[in-house]
Amino acid sequence: MSRSPQIQPRNTTRPASLLLQARPSRTNHHDRLSQLEQSTVQTLQAHATSQRWLLPYADMVTLLLGIALLLCSVLLQQQTPSPAKPQVTAVTATSAAAKTIPVPTWVKPLAQKQSTQNSTQIQIQPLQSGALIRMGEGALFAPGSATLTPQAKATLAPLMAQLRDIIAADPKAHIQIEGHTDDTPIRTAQFPSNWELSSARAMQIVQYAIQAHHIPPERLSAAGYGPYHPIAKNSSIQGKQQNRRVDMIVIAAQRP
Repeated sequence: MSRSPQIQPRNTTRPASLLLQARPSRTNHHDRLSQLEQSTVQTLQAHATSQRWLLPYADMVTLLLGIALLLCSVLLQQQTPSPAKPQVTAVTATSAAAKTIPVPTWVKPLAQKQSTQNSTQIQIQPLQSGALIRMGEGALFAPGSATLTPQAKATLAPLMAQLRDIIAADPKAHIQIEGHTDDTPIRTAQFPSNWELSSARAMQIVQYAIQAHHIPPERLSAAGYGPYHPIAKNSSIQGKQQNRRVDMIVIAAQRP
């Protein structure tokens, strides 16, 4: 009996060397990932280093812009004229401007008459179109009061008589009476502040001019400035005394 031939099983196992060549190494893959990460990090660091100058540059530009705006505001404040009190500049007899600026002829006799009456509390300064009559608080009112004293009425009487004649001679003449105080605060039921006190004093003289000397009301005006238009520093007693005053600005043309 013959034997059937035996079929040898085919060897399908690959050699180890072939397996190593066909399958990539895990170590090589990890190295490639590490290299890629390092390259990405280096690229980002280089980009950040190249843009690092932007932050200080922006700070410097902002600082320069702020300095420029500050300088512009200072220049504008220096060029803007400060609001001045609307009155004519006084002219003294000894100044050179007195030779060129015409002063009304009635001012000098008015000043001479007041000087002969020994009115040390009343000063008269010529203006280009009139006169400034300055009276201290002591000649008119008691401290903190807006009522004319009897002595004040005796002092004002001859002055008001002259002003009435000036008003009658010039149909365009006008008298503005202004009250001023120092910076000492006042707070009473009658005068809550220096605004009310200065205004009440100016109005008291206006009423006296109308009632006692019949000066037309349409030729008079009153204003109170409180402590905000001083002529001396309030740091001394003498300065405060000068600032407590009443100014009468008489605007009138040359007497015919």
